[in-house]
Amino acid sequence: MKKNLILLLIVIVLGIVAYLTVRQPENITKNYDFSYREFEVKDIDQIQKINIIKRDGESLRFERKSDNWIINGKYLADETPIANILAVFKRVRIKYVPPDAAIENIMKSMIANSIKVELFDKNNKSLKKFYIGGSPENSDGTYFVMEGSAKPLVMEVPGFKGNLRVRFNYTLDEWRDKSVISENPESLKEITVKYYVDKNSSFRIVKDKDGRYQVLPVFEDQSQLNAVADQKIIKSYLLGYESKKCEYIENNMPDINDIISRKPIIDILIKRDDGSTGTLTIYMLPKLDEEIQEDKQGLDKYLNQHVLRYIAKTDDGDMFLIQYEVFKDIFVDYRFFFR
Repeated sequence: MKKNLILLLIVIVLGIVAYLTVRQPENITKNYDFSYREFEVKDIDQIQKINIIKRDGESLRFERKSDNWIINGKYLADETPIANILAVFKRVRIKYVPPDAAIENIMKSMIANSIKVELFDKNNKSLKKFYIGGSPENSDGTYFVMEGSAKPLVMEVPGFKGNLRVRFNYTLDEWRDKSVISENPESLKEITVKYYVDKNSSFRIVKDKDGRYQVLPVFEDQSQLNAVADQKIIKSYLLGYESKKCEYIENNMPDINDIISRKPIIDILIKRDDGSTGTLTIYMLPKLDEEIQEDKQGLDKYLNQHVLRYIAKTDDGDMFLIQYEVFKDIFVDYRFFFR
């Protein structure tokens, strides 16, 4: 009897030991914090606000407004770079864990040269805060470190080779939408186009209370045609004001003051039904003066495929490098509407 009791106790003790041996790793796993490696945001629609903060002090704030993103509460963001960073948030994966011997140098580099990214939801609740650094030598991938962690990881987006940091390292002008003109043609009340290089080609389109348009000369010494402008041609022309994009935003162009000190070649004044207005002033680039077609007359002398690019300045001070091929359908003359 005593022998059987001892055997029973041994079995019970061994059972308890076996149970604890099996359960202990599971408990450790459940309590272990893996948040330092969880950079992915599976549902990117959760992201309503993004802060990108550089070490030089530049800070950009992106906020989702319907289908658009607004930068610093003022500028419409370009769809392409926004799509590129959202793809990082959705698809970023661990490529490998750096060796312990490399961590100190990686962290020193992150402190000196990383970009901080903060993600928030619609309630301004923090989703992620992390730092993006450089790439390992002779290797693809990018160093990421979660805020509050000292464990850098090499991350990647499948199918992308290179440093993901470049997607977050744009200037404000590079992040911005490239639209120079973006109007609803039906809401345009008046368009005035002044050609200083050929005043007789200038014109003014005015919409009356019945929704019909008149085309009038601009300058007092400009002769007026004794004819009725074609309404279909006018409406087709106004469609050209729906979307005109630039090649680059050039607010930091080194010789911009020299350019805008010159006499402009075109002024475009836009008046809308709600009473608001906008202006666009277009200048020749000095280095393209040699492309002026001296053997031609009128607009063709300055506005042609040889003079490939111009600088356009808006009334809020923005400078855009624009292409003739993009804008040529609004560079028409007064007689164009009377065909």
